[in-house]
Amino acid sequence: AFLINTVEYKVKGRQTRYLVKNKGKGKLWPKLELQKHPDSIVQIMQQEIMEYYNFIGVVERMEESLAAMTLLWQLQPTDVIVLSAKRSGGYDDAGHEGRCVRIPKAQRTPNVERYLQNKHVVANADVLLYHAVNASLDATISILGVDRVQSRTQQIRCLQRFATERCQDEAHFPCSADGEPQIELSQRSCYVQDAGC
Repeated sequence: AFLINTVEYKVKGRQTRYLVKNKGKGKLWPKLELQKHPDSIVQIMQQEIMEYYNFIGVVERMEESLAAMTLLWQLQPTDVIVLSAKRSGGYDDAGHEGRCVRIPKAQRTPNVERYLQNKHVVANADVLLYHAVNASLDATISILGVDRVQSRTQQIRCLQRFATERCQDEAHFPCSADGEPQIELSQRSCYVQDAGC
């Protein structure tokens, strides 16, 4: 229902819609139904997301996000170390359909670049949310202490590098290096499907 309405209101932003949908309808619906302009909808969605979730990390700042999260929730750095189950040029289990598909190497063609610079940015709730989450992460790091977060970030980087060097080749993911499904074997290395390996 919410996804249909965000499309109806012409709100772009897959991640924003996903986060609001997962939050549940609750008190958000009456606020949205009173709005007729996509900018108002985006503002409300962004505010609700930022108020509802305890922490949102930024992929491009993964180690820093994990460092802040471990400090906030009093976790050990080792609690957030996992192996990458999806790597460029490797294989993915295609949404757990029992088959493996090749993950293409990332490329930014001129058409993709133009889209990202123009159409993607215009009226896209995800872009606004991304900036809000970055600002929130900066504020959180400032409160926790920049030096403290940098130190924890370095610990996480070292541990991640060590885990990757020592364990990446020994872990069993849902797809083998040759693109063959190995679901049962991967259940010994991963928490759920291809997460937490």
